Amino acid sequence: MSNGDRSDFIAITIVPWRPEGAGRLHETQFGQLLDSIPEGIVALDRTGRIQAFSKPAERIFGCEARDVLGRTLATILPEFEFADAVSSLSKDTVGRRHDGSTVAVNVLMDVSEAGGEKVCSAIITDITERQAVSRALAESDTRYALAASGANDGLWDWNLEDGTVHFSARWRTLLGLEEENIKYSPEEWLSRIHPEDVDSFCNRFDAHLEGKTSQFEHEYRMRHADGQFRWVLARGVAARRENGEPYLLAGSQADISDRKRAEENLTHGALHDALTGLPNRGLLLDRVGQALARLVRNAGYKFALAVLDLDRFMIVNESLGHAAGDELLVSLAQRLELKMTPGNTLARLGGDEFAILIEEFESLDGVRGTIEDLQKTISQPFDINGEEIFVSASFGVAIGAPGYKRAEEVLRDADLAMYRAKKEGSSGFETFDENRHRRAVNQLQVESWLRRALDNGDIILHYQPIIDLNTGVISGFEALARIAHPTRGIVPPGEFIGIAEETGLIIPLGEQVLARACATVSEWQQRFDLQNKLSMSVNLSARHISEENIVTLLDEILTQSGLAPKDLKIEITESLIMTNPELAAQTLSQIKELGVTLSLDDFGTGYSSLSYLRRFPIDTLKMDRSFVGRMDSDERDMELVRMIILLAHTLGMEVIGEGIESESQLGLLRELNCEQGQGFFFAKPLPEDEAAGLLAAPPKWR
Repeated sequence: MSNGDRSDFIAITIVPWRPEGAGRLHETQFGQLLDSIPEGIVALDRTGRIQAFSKPAERIFGCEARDVLGRTLATILPEFEFADAVSSLSKDTVGRRHDGSTVAVNVLMDVSEAGGEKVCSAIITDITERQAVSRALAESDTRYALAASGANDGLWDWNLEDGTVHFSARWRTLLGLEEENIKYSPEEWLSRIHPEDVDSFCNRFDAHLEGKTSQFEHEYRMRHADGQFRWVLARGVAARRENGEPYLLAGSQADISDRKRAEENLTHGALHDALTGLPNRGLLLDRVGQALARLVRNAGYKFALAVLDLDRFMIVNESLGHAAGDELLVSLAQRLELKMTPGNTLARLGGDEFAILIEEFESLDGVRGTIEDLQKTISQPFDINGEEIFVSASFGVAIGAPGYKRAEEVLRDADLAMYRAKKEGSSGFETFDENRHRRAVNQLQVESWLRRALDNGDIILHYQPIIDLNTGVISGFEALARIAHPTRGIVPPGEFIGIAEETGLIIPLGEQVLARACATVSEWQQRFDLQNKLSMSVNLSARHISEENIVTLLDEILTQSGLAPKDLKIEITESLIMTNPELAAQTLSQIKELGVTLSLDDFGTGYSSLSYLRRFPIDTLKMDRSFVGRMDSDERDMELVRMIILLAHTLGMEVIGEGIESESQLGLLRELNCEQGQGFFFAKPLPEDEAAGLLAAPPKWR
């Protein structure tokens, strides 16, 4: 098709049409092609009467061509003024279907000259669904613009036999081109495609011509008349002969620059922090993941991830307001960006927390130097609304290692190191320690075990006998908590008591131990006829002593168990009572008023003075096992034990020697008039039934 011979086309030159062939559109090969396009094609004479009507047009208006041929355009488009169609235009209007119903359509008019006369063709598109989509997307300007632009496609047809391409007026308008300034040739099209997109365009085009795809569809960039590149979407379908050989390709092209910009903005927004413009957590993790992949390929490659958190940033928000806090974060981001070397990534994780991916460093000293330089940069004053603000930051660093499988693991470890640095003090710097992390994980695991054990009744007690050294018989037991774990078995107190203290779980744990121990010893007293002859020792922590209801709790437990108060011995440590001597003295006096016996555990390892010791209503001193264990081999420890026993007796207290492991230690304690003893020489802590067995057949230790 040449540019000079255009008297035989309609529908923007997609289909050739001659007036003498009016109404026989479906009988031509071009008509078959147009019938495959979903838009309806209507050819009009200069008076606006319908001369040709395609199959899709019949479907849109619910009629056959013979129903409308020769009639005016108003028959199907009552609100469309044909007189307005003096030039090409696109307009949304209402169409009248054959049954009287209406349908929303878009009319794209193309006006050209044929034999000296005006020839019009209309592309009719059913936009009912598009309008519904537009209403649903009314709150999204970008998507609404994309939906609206869908009705403004430019049309083209490519004659594969003579190598000519015709572009509709709308196609040219989309690129800012005038008809007299373009050539109707493939070169005109291809020469305007961005060099980076030419190969992919040709590959898609050829794939469709070869029958590998059902239609040609491709997004690419084209040069506008103003020199800028616009994103466009081209769609087309080939007309083929019976042997499958294509001879014509026709379709549309739409400007999708707005959509592409929206997608780019969405992508940028999804990967960048809205406040600072820095990469966000998602983009940082992606780059850390890439660093891990490089580490797998190259064992000599090194990278580190540093996480920083501002110290006392909340003070800025509380004193100057959140707007000032945001301004400080933006200023900090800009200052840190200036310190970044090529290849490194600065990201904002959220709040006042930032991260830096450091790549290709020589040694850990180099990383440390980088962090110290950043700390100096951060320490310089910021001018925020005329106020001079000083801040500092704590850093945590994780070094990339083959053991890492996911980027999140590296960030987790850098975070852990940062929180430890912050705990140690402002402007700290910590490198992640795997052993320390294992301990932290283990603590978390044990805390979980303890919580489940408390909820499920899996706390069990073991009992270690306390022996009257004068008679060699059992005078009492110490109750010691254990966790009965379903897979680990019995978990000893050394693994969870410290965690119970830190988390506050020591309170419910202590309550369970007290209640069970008192009930058990009360039952043993009755079973073995040991009323007033058998006591139970239970350890209390500083948290218990500070509890307001501890005295009430003890009273309730004693009442419920039926145990005489004097047969309950509460053990406390020196460090406990010295933490708050006044509160301890007050609480212990109230407990003493209940008639409960008080014992000072691990005596000799603390730092209490004699004046403080006299203030507390202590009944028994329990010597620490470290003295007892060496008294038969170290003369100095022997003298310390002698002095402790003498001191206790002077203050009217009894003494329990803890940690007895040999007969010689037992003999020495007896010589020094120590009243009671406890240790593996007699028995280790025993389950309840085994402890009761000692009472059923009591051994005597002479």
